[in-house]
Amino acid sequence: MAGAVPLIESFSPSRMSELQVLILTTCLITAAGFFAGGPLDYFVKTYIAPATRMGKLASLNMVTQIAFIVGTATAGVVIAFVPPYAAFLCVSLCGVTSGLVCLMLLPNLISPPPEPSRTALKLSRAGPLMYLNHLELFSVACCAALVFSVGQVTNTLLPALVNITMKRTSVSYSVAETAWSMGAFIVSALMARKIRQSVGRTTSDLLLIAAMAAILLTVPFSPSFESLVIAHFVLGVGFAFVRLRSESRFLMLCPTHLLGQFRANSQFLTSFIGLLIFGVPVLFGNLPTSMLYILLSTAVSLSALLIFVMEKKRSASIAIL
Repeated sequence: MAGAVPLIESFSPSRMSELQVLILTTCLITAAGFFAGGPLDYFVKTYIAPATRMGKLASLNMVTQIAFIVGTATAGVVIAFVPPYAAFLCVSLCGVTSGLVCLMLLPNLISPPPEPSRTALKLSRAGPLMYLNHLELFSVACCAALVFSVGQVTNTLLPALVNITMKRTSVSYSVAETAWSMGAFIVSALMARKIRQSVGRTTSDLLLIAAMAAILLTVPFSPSFESLVIAHFVLGVGFAFVRLRSESRFLMLCPTHLLGQFRANSQFLTSFIGLLIFGVPVLFGNLPTSMLYILLSTAVSLSALLIFVMEKKRSASIAIL
């Protein structure tokens, strides 16, 4: 449905603006991704043994990076030959194909029993307040949200940096994004082949996120385009490493019957941080791109270090008890 919105609107008598059509399409595509993520959690936790889970997730991430690279290249070709509103039909085609593949190849999930009706108080406890009783999962969710925020900063500021500051074309932007994907692909391939799987510690990943933010801060001051590409390759490596460990840690710690609720809370946290990041250029539109990099990278780094200190204190309290 999401990919067909621009085509339907092109035949509608009450015309929407191009921006409104794009916003509606983006919202529907994002919602579809959220709905697809929940069943995937149940499937991975139910059918994949913990000992091999990280390797399987790494393999999935490899496929994702390949699809990202191929999809970006294919989209450029499609847009060159068909009208933009028709190009969005590729989104619908991919969605239908994915649904048919899952329907034919994946085993059926066990349906949970119907839940009793909930009061307003119980519903509020199904939201972020759940983390009060699951502080370790809160740290995992924050770690996942912060590593995604590094990617969100890149997606927000890299086009302006390449086009306005560096005076380069969209080809250069594609090269930088491809370097990120290649870094993520390589580390996923290495983790998929690793025999002994370990989810590691959240504190280690938080320090890695702080280091990634420091690298991101240097991006607008890169002495050459080649050094910018190398920085994005390194960021892609760190992103995939932390993401895979966070996903494995989440599936290991989260009770099966709470997967949907905690996944929703994790997505809420990630989306909220993304909203703040995407809003900064609007609120501080007069700042140069380099200052926006400094502002957002510093915020990510300080947030990671703050959660690191909180997690250390929590671990120390548990050890004393």
